[in-house]
Amino acid sequence: MLNYAGPMPETVGAAVGVAAGAPVGAAEIVELVWELVAQMHEHFHSRIAELGLSPPQAMALRGLDPDQPVPMGALACRLRCDASNVTGIVDRLEAKRLIERRVAVGDRRVKTLVFTSKGRAVRRRLDAALLDESPAVARLTRAEQRVFRELLRRVVTPL
Repeated sequence: MLNYAGPMPETVGAAVGVAAGAPVGAAEIVELVWELVAQMHEHFHSRIAELGLSPPQAMALRGLDPDQPVPMGALACRLRCDASNVTGIVDRLEAKRLIERRVAVGDRRVKTLVFTSKGRAVRRRLDAALLDESPAVARLTRAEQRVFRELLRRVVTPL
């Protein structure tokens, strides 16, 4: 495992064909990240459309734990949106019979969300669809995928 706080080992660059000490342009890195985001966005939208889901519905399904009830407020935090926005998303997922609202054990004021059996099946299909030919990894070898994962972890980990 790489140390995210420290410098990257020389072998990481060598693993992806970059000479040690080669100059790196920040602008190119940012442009490449934006291109990857665009590809991921297109991939996400095409795959969720195949499942009949809207982007907020797909993100909500990905934000729920298939095995544990999740409070609606916790889902709002995971989606980085106001709790009032989650209500409409949940209404539509319930109408599709993918999730159910339940009263939280120990606090009747809190509503939790649980998958139905149909919802679990759709979640599995969603996960598989998003991973299938993902632009982030499709053209990389397994070794390159490991390096890329470690670099991404380092980039997204707060200091």
